[in-house]
Amino acid sequence: MESILSLLATYSQDNNGTMKAIKERFCKKIEAEVEKEIPFSSDKKWSGISFKNGESYILGAPEYVLTKQFSTYQDEIEKHIQDYRVVVLARSYTILNKNSLPEDIEYLGMVLLTDKIRTQAKETLQYFKKQGVTIKLISGDNPVTISKIAKHAGIEEYKNYIDCSNLQTEELEKVANQYTIFGRVSPIQKKQLISFLKEQGHTVAMTGDGVNDVIALKEADCSIAIASRK
Repeated sequence: MESILSLLATYSQDNNGTMKAIKERFCKKIEAEVEKEIPFSSDKKWSGISFKNGESYILGAPEYVLTKQFSTYQDEIEKHIQDYRVVVLARSYTILNKNSLPEDIEYLGMVLLTDKIRTQAKETLQYFKKQGVTIKLISGDNPVTISKIAKHAGIEEYKNYIDCSNLQTEELEKVANQYTIFGRVSPIQKKQLISFLKEQGHTVAMTGDGVNDVIALKEADCSIAIASRK
């Protein structure tokens, strides 16, 4: 796995938090010829590279990469979801297509990541609470993982979470004001949540640090685009 992750770190053009962490940890340069690269997107929740030796490697959210195989490894993966953000590494011998994953997916293992919480996070959240501001976390990551991060950050309602991966628009509208943490959210769902909260009489501010946040940032009353996680 270390060699494969070093290979992906060498040739991936992705610049998101996950790939930055992998590039920092697996920095050994490996020579190979790239056939095709599929960049990460928040809709499909995976990225991959096909090499000219016939091998393709995929990195992404477990249930989105493993699909029908997910139940086979679910218990093993869920042991770590409470404490880590989990992505899986898989292999295929088919050239990747950006629209769908090939059928011959072979699970190789997990990559466990943790998010660094800013030292002033709890103080900032307490200030918002005193000002009557309701905090909501909207993320493409697993809701259980986000809940754990929220707990460490000092959000009292960290147990109040929902998985949005299978929610229809009308269902999302009903829960927009009900939950604190929204996991497995797509970019369009982020925008919809902002819109639903506004329709319910809220003035909404949003922070975001990626391309997938742009349409939601445009929908919010006040938007704060963060250029760097540092």
